[in-house]
Amino acid sequence: MCGIVGILSKNNNGFTHEQKEMFGELLVADIIRRWDSTGVFGVTKSGDVEILKADCHAADFVRLKEFKKFEQKMWNSYQMAIGHNRAATKGTVIAENAHPFQDGRITLVHNGTIWNQQALKADVEVDSMAIAHALNSDDEGGAAKALESIDGPFALVWYDNVSKTLNLARNDIA
Repeated sequence: MCGIVGILSKNNNGFTHEQKEMFGELLVADIIRRWDSTGVFGVTKSGDVEILKADCHAADFVRLKEFKKFEQKMWNSYQMAIGHNRAATKGTVIAENAHPFQDGRITLVHNGTIWNQQALKADVEVDSMAIAHALNSDDEGGAAKALESIDGPFALVWYDNVSKTLNLARNDIA
């Protein structure tokens, strides 16, 4: 199963050096959950989302030039950073299928495997993308309705860039 890590800053100036270092260490320690691919997203003070993902092991990911740029933004731009290590239960192991997934206003990381992916969004290879699509729907009932429609075990972390909220949800299916 996949692994999810995250860190939030109450400081308007972003994260401290120690917090930035801890985030990278959490991402590497989370390899215990799997290593098929790694990804992160940062949310700025104004609520903008920036994503970085690759089809590599977290220990290699944190050495990427692009991740070093992500870390620099943690000092002065980001108010939250979320990381993910993927266990490829559905879909091929390519950078495109790494987390996070973005659909409209929703940026999502997911742990679990759902069984009704096609009912949520038929034209995607990875069930997590189908969940992001369902959460982005403008259907009456919003996120609560989308969560009820998911069949299978899940733990989710998503950011909604319209409401400017970080959301967490899980169900009790093992």
